[in-house]
Amino acid sequence: MTYYIDFLIAHWELSLLFVAAFIWIILAEINERKANIWGVSPQKAIELINKQSAVVFDLRDAASFAQGHIVGAKRVDFKPASDDPKAIFKITPKTTCLLICATGQNSSKAVRALHAKGYTLAHSLSGGLPTWQKENLPIVTKG
Repeated sequence: MTYYIDFLIAHWELSLLFVAAFIWIILAEINERKANIWGVSPQKAIELINKQSAVVFDLRDAASFAQGHIVGAKRVDFKPASDDPKAIFKITPKTTCLLICATGQNSSKAVRALHAKGYTLAHSLSGGLPTWQKENLPIVTKG
């Protein structure tokens, strides 16, 4: 046991670096899990749409939306910091909804904002529309 203590004392810089790296990894993992707490897989998204009649909102720009979107999705512009969800989405806090974006990051931020305002049945598609497409699930294109 004294060998370990001697090592730690002799190499305090390495020990400190190890502790700092360990804490950084733990905090990064916590942050990642917190960011995806309401994120759902494409399979879970289908279940929300089919069994819970989730309303699908697409947060991408109009051009991206026109190139392809989930069947029945409504395109909305939503700024979580300033917009009122009731005015933008036209839903009640008891409405199950699924938010889609290009990567899953913007929809995750929007879902966090919705949850903070009482919309606890809001979900985000993890990975955004590319995850949906990777599973070869249907999209609608305007053309």
